[in-house]
Amino acid sequence: QRKAVRWMHDFEERMHLQITYSGNLELCGGWYIDTELECLTRDASPRWASVRGGICANAPGSGKTAVALRLIAEDREARIQTSSPPPPAHGAFATHATLLILPLNLISQWMAEMEKFWTPGSMRICSVLQSRDLRELTMSALCQRYDVVVTTFYMLRQSRSYLDMVESALGGRPRTRAAISAWSRQRNHTEPVLEAIAWRRIGVDELHETFESAKDMRVLRLFETRALWG
Repeated sequence: QRKAVRWMHDFEERMHLQITYSGNLELCGGWYIDTELECLTRDASPRWASVRGGICANAPGSGKTAVALRLIAEDREARIQTSSPPPPAHGAFATHATLLILPLNLISQWMAEMEKFWTPGSMRICSVLQSRDLRELTMSALCQRYDVVVTTFYMLRQSRSYLDMVESALGGRPRTRAAISAWSRQRNHTEPVLEAIAWRRIGVDELHETFESAKDMRVLRLFETRALWG
């Protein structure tokens, strides 16, 4: 567990990590397959990408939840000591908070782990799990008052109250990254649109289930974050 926490912490310190890879498929002897032109070539067709997260895939029962909670707690302690400002964002809204997107059946387990491992009152937690959680919740509160925000793909994708609120905020425009980014650059908004915030980190539990759901992946791609962990 300590090794996993250190690995995740060190990786976040290097965000965003730039990597170079071959766009064509390497064979041998310096030859590649160009899958677009369907021919052999000596050109590796180098590409570049920015890596901003990873997967903690330790064995079941090894304490991955505890690892994630420790990472969040250590990060908050370091920020308090340095009084670091919120991270830069393309829009007007940014936060040091971690967004946890959890399966419905694991919410109680995560909450129990938080109660077990975190000193009462040491972490400010906000749950956005049902319609009533949106009452009196503002964008300012989301960005400034909490260390952890807990939600689900069900809330983000199927809650009528949340979807109606987002649709109203966007003026009926489709919920796309471009539309949300344009909306977030206007600083007079109060609606708690989770996708419009630049998060310190996002943690997605049971990430393999998200990979298997095209609808959940579309929602996840709407978010901006410094680090994304599965």
